[in-house]
Amino acid sequence: MRLWKRKKAWKSEGQMLMGRINIILITVISLIIQGSLLVLFTFNGRQPDLLLIVVVCFSIMWGSREGALVGVTAGLIQDILFSRFLGVFALTKMLAGYLSGFTEKNIYRDFVLGPMLVVLVMTLLQEGLVYILSGELTRLSLGTVFMQIILPKALYNFCLTPFIYLFIYFANEKKFFRPFR
Repeated sequence: MRLWKRKKAWKSEGQMLMGRINIILITVISLIIQGSLLVLFTFNGRQPDLLLIVVVCFSIMWGSREGALVGVTAGLIQDILFSRFLGVFALTKMLAGYLSGFTEKNIYRDFVLGPMLVVLVMTLLQEGLVYILSGELTRLSLGTVFMQIILPKALYNFCLTPFIYLFIYFANEKKFFRPFR
């Protein structure tokens, strides 16, 4: 009987490790696509933030705690690879993951308009915080940054959300990330 429980515990630990590895793989792949392929698909010189969409989708699926954990991990990887300031993306993506996780119980997961609206709001929040934390306040006015940078990126993220959300939703339904909790 003890041997059976021990084997079952190993299987559970292995599944949990594979779920976490899959989350990191999705994060790294979206970061690679964002840094390489999406540069070709800019709109008014702006490109979407796939990593933010992924973080928000995960936090809608699993809640604030897991969303913040995925957000800080993804943001830290983004900071290391692409940012001048270490911690800006980690902080803003953690906050976006935490706040969007509150919609976990109040949103219909199989209806994609809810996640699209959450991504829109979180993009506005995250880009505004990046603007403030990066010290751009002294160089550009808030209105200019909002109209030329933040709003186009938010609309771009809004339009890409259904594709990414449905992929993550169906992968979650097939237990690709489980047991994560």
